[in-house]
Amino acid sequence: MTQHEKSHGSPQRILIGVALLLLIITLLAIGLISAGVFDPRPLGRLSYRDELNRQVAVVDELQEQLLERPSSDEFSVRLGASLSSGNSDIGFGLKIGDTLSSIIVAVSPLGYVTIMEHLVPDKALETDSQGFNDPEHLLPWQTWPHVEDGTTSNEIWVDIKDSKLVSVRINRELLWTGALPLDGTDIEFWAESYDAPAVIDLDYIELYVTP
Repeated sequence: MTQHEKSHGSPQRILIGVALLLLIITLLAIGLISAGVFDPRPLGRLSYRDELNRQVAVVDELQEQLLERPSSDEFSVRLGASLSSGNSDIGFGLKIGDTLSSIIVAVSPLGYVTIMEHLVPDKALETDSQGFNDPEHLLPWQTWPHVEDGTTSNEIWVDIKDSKLVSVRINRELLWTGALPLDGTDIEFWAESYDAPAVIDLDYIELYVTP
């Protein structure tokens, strides 16, 4: 091989090497993504999981306790639920808090999502019969591309840090973050039908707690 051929062969080998390196990096990235390495992680360790596998009938508004207050003020809770039958004009999800203040994260089979906050009477002028003011919509009912519609199950995921820093994910996609004055952290299933009765499938609930 002449010196002229060597001078032309060297850049070609470099280009081939770079192409192979890029291919290896791409394949590695695809493998890591498929393995869920970059997925969001709950706070702490799994403390409780229940394959609920039961149905709840909703006629008007429903609140049903799922878990008692976690032992830590830093935790994650995930609920899987879906519409089984009946009215699609319904909202359902998680309510976290107590009689002083609470947050509601709900989805609708019509593809909508909302976040509401209930506060004690001294934080608002008008209250309902239970002593709460009308809920403030931190996020009014609106469509969001990551909400599954129809009878497909949705996962509602809420992180609580220091009893006030809240993050909300729907189907593992970040929806909202903010600071809320939550005085308690009881965990309830919440639902409300706006037209006719409906039946909701409760699939599972998971609680992760930071020691």
